[in-house]
Parts: sequence; structure tokens; C-alpha cells
Amino acid sequence: MAKYNINQIQKMIDRLAEIGIKTEKAILEMKFEDLEKFPSYTITDIKTIITLRKIATENKKALVLFFKDE
Repeated sequence: MAKYNINQIQKMIDRLAEIGIKTEKAILEMKFEDLEKFPSYTITDIKTIITLRKIATENKKALVLFFKDE
């Protein structure tokens, strides 16, 4: 698994929130088509999303600190 710093993780979670993906469950339920909602995305973005999905699957509460209260 690639190593990401806290800022990279937070930026991706913020970008996901902008397209309506605001919870760990929503990250896990993402479809490939959801990438079309990003104005532009890179291979690094895709790799980060894959890593976030792995984290959410392996450690159910690992990402909770990054999500803002609605």
C-alpha cells in the first residue's frame, strides 16, 4: 500500500465530499463512473481512492477523523 501523508488524505476526502461522497460507506460504495464527477482526475487520485477503500475495509473507523461534521 502506498504511503500518503495526512494532507494528501484530507485533500482527497475534501474532493470526494465536493461530489457528494461524504462517508466511509459512500467511499466503499463508489462506482467507477463516479470519477466522471471530478472536473479532472489523475492516476494518483485513483490510487489514493483505492487506498482509502482498503483502509475503510481493513479498519472500519480509520477515516472517521478526516470527515467533517455535517
